[in-house]
Amino acid sequence: MKTHNKIRCSLQEHKTDIGCNSSWTVPNALTLARFAMVPVFLGAFIHEAYLLSLAVFILAGITDALDGFLARTLEQRSRLGAVIDPVADKLLVLTAFLCLGHAGWIPWWLIVVVVLREVLIVSGFAFFRFTGMDVRGKIAATLDSKLNTLGQIMLVLSVMSSIVFEAAALDPVSGILIYAVGGLTLISGLHYLLLGLGLVFFSGNDEKNTDM
Repeated sequence: MKTHNKIRCSLQEHKTDIGCNSSWTVPNALTLARFAMVPVFLGAFIHEAYLLSLAVFILAGITDALDGFLARTLEQRSRLGAVIDPVADKLLVLTAFLCLGHAGWIPWWLIVVVVLREVLIVSGFAFFRFTGMDVRGKIAATLDSKLNTLGQIMLVLSVMSSIVFEAAALDPVSGILIYAVGGLTLISGLHYLLLGLGLVFFSGNDEKNTDM
């Protein structure tokens, strides 16, 4: 009986180790597949195969939802997945925005705002990494950021569906989403900026108090 319990405990520990630490997981494989979809989307768009581009974008969204679900249910969260999953999402969305902007389907001011926000966030994390500040667990995805991501995805789907299916009825929806995404991008970018400045300020005060 004791031997059986030891074996069961050992298997449980092994399962936990694989789920939490191993990078070779099904969710990560789906994320890597999403990276591979970016050039497929871009190539199809360049060759004006807009239906294929739309299908790839939708498929990428499905894999994004699926890898998150599997990571939770299979207990296969990993450090690698936490890093590459949002990168894959941003890369695909930014590629789609640049394509839509090049085609003249969305305004360039929106693309500039979206890109500047991403540059701000990446620069902020690079600064924290360079200065040795540990911000893990201190800056999480905010509600306005999640709404912004959802709005960006809906905008791409709305604009491309309008073109592919010649659905002029979606044009007003796209117009509303353009300004909604623009506003949410500014709000979420400012929110992250304030969070970053807060960490810098309070970290500096903590160090001064420690020295005293």
